Amino acid sequence: AYDPQRRDRARRSATTSARAGNAAYFKGEAVSVPRNYRQAMVSPQTAEWWQSTQDHLQMHREQGSWRETIVLSSQRVIPMQWVSQPKTDEQDQVTKWKARAVALGNLQRPGIDFDQTFAPTIRGEQVRLLVAVGASLKGAQLRDHPSPVTVLSSGDVSDAYLSADLIDDNVFISLPEGYSPKL
Repeated sequence: AYDPQRRDRARRSATTSARAGNAAYFKGEAVSVPRNYRQAMVSPQTAEWWQSTQDHLQMHREQGSWRETIVLSSQRVIPMQWVSQPKTDEQDQVTKWKARAVALGNLQRPGIDFDQTFAPTIRGEQVRLLVAVGASLKGAQLRDHPSPVTVLSSGDVSDAYLSADLIDDNVFISLPEGYSPKL
């Protein structure tokens, strides 16, 4: 059955703690994870969220992943929104502020707005290179470890999807909040 109080409690909890379910802390205060750009710009961590959005927009500029254009009213424009998440260490202290402008692709219609789907991922030769580098380090002595070992762990490539080869079709997206158009 529909319970509006349950929905409101869920909304409040989603905006008051980190989305992963753990609270995040910055300068001794709990971090509020904003659900949109406006919430980020009125939160106690406004400066950090704002810088994160500017860093992301700068990455798009450097990669040339989009260009501004005037769109005809007959062309479909996919809206964008900001997704924000603080990255934390083992003590739940914020180590990095991540904000990403994402297209709301769920609003696209199959066969009308697109006819193929894909997800850029790491290529096989890149994985083999990482394993080869790890193997070449075999026997490296780690501090506080009794025997020589090789350790391969997970990693993250910042904004890797921006350099992926995409289809040649034009996809029109709205400008994210906080972006100052040049046109």
